[in-house]
Amino acid sequence: MADDVYFANVPLLLNCNGADSSTTFADLSYSPKTVTANGNAQVKVAQSVFGGASLRTDGAGDYLSVTSTTDFDFGVGDFAVELWARFDTVSPAQNKILITKGW
Repeated sequence: MADDVYFANVPLLLNCNGADSSTTFADLSYSPKTVTANGNAQVKVAQSVFGGASLRTDGAGDYLSVTSTTDFDFGVGDFAVELWARFDTVSPAQNKILITKGW
């Protein structure tokens, strides 16, 4: 990440690696935040793209939350939200990734 000139602007970076069934998710960004696993959100080693593990949710109230911060105020300029996702099955009610900002 030292070669990424934009790394200091990344407000949240989760690789979701860790021990199988762990509910600890480390923020690897320049300014780390506390990440809380809700529902049955957990680390699973059965599927991964990078590092040997990933976030596993079952689609029934599982999510990660982060305390609100101005780091997530996108403003009017360009921004990107980037992620890898793998769905076991997708129903019409589950075909989206929800990113919300609480007020």
